Amino acid sequence: MKRPGSPAAIANPQCGCDGITYYNAEIAAAHGANISAPGACSDAVAKKCGDAQPCGDGAKCNFDQGTKAGQCNILNPTGTCWVLPDKCPEGAGGRARPCLTSGGLNDCYSLCSAIEREEPFYKVTNCQ
Repeated sequence: MKRPGSPAAIANPQCGCDGITYYNAEIAAAHGANISAPGACSDAVAKKCGDAQPCGDGAKCNFDQGTKAGQCNILNPTGTCWVLPDKCPEGAGGRARPCLTSGGLNDCYSLCSAIEREEPFYKVTNCQ
């Protein structure tokens, strides 16, 4: 079956049979991955990643640390592998702030862009 050429960048995470979370089913299909379950891969099946263990194959390490800055583990964070669209849509999929101060403490990203940065972040309900 022919793979899609330019998958849509609409957030609808899907867990692939390979333990990688795909941003949506079209992106999974474009990468030749079968879907095992809707939603992000659970901790039990997700492919883990970190500084010593990158995802590879164009996947990004999602260092989601929860919903509070105090939960940030910036010393030895572990994450799960995600495949994102070629260009993250602005404002889609929620908002996040970085745990690290490499940017500014008040930086605000789309959830997709936060994952793309491969740095620990925490989710927020609203930021500009």
